[in-house]
Amino acid sequence: MKDYSHVPVNRRRFLNDDVVEKVICSAIWLKDFRSDEEDITLPQQPWNVKEGIVVTGLRHCNCIVTICLLTGKRMSDFNNKIQGFITNKHNFVTREEAAKIAWDSGQLVEETDHLFSEDVW
Repeated sequence: MKDYSHVPVNRRRFLNDDVVEKVICSAIWLKDFRSDEEDITLPQQPWNVKEGIVVTGLRHCNCIVTICLLTGKRMSDFNNKIQGFITNKHNFVTREEAAKIAWDSGQLVEETDHLFSEDVW
């Protein structure tokens, strides 16, 4: 079982097994991203992300544009990045994990092993 002890008690209802997990938006996790601030906490970040930062958008291209505009860098400047999705249980998942979640929750017409946002919306 995943450790969600860091999740605020009033938000743990989303982790209930009765809630069907669904893919809700595209995301890119910049695992090596560091803020200029020494001690920064990001409580709005997905609950299973302990380092770096996750940027979300309708499609991955929206995430890329946001990252480039905010940092002034190109995506190739970031070494450790993962394209994935955010779920309604506030987790970051890879394209492969998202494909299984989307299929199991009835969000897909055809089964796939690697999800693209165009497959869902």
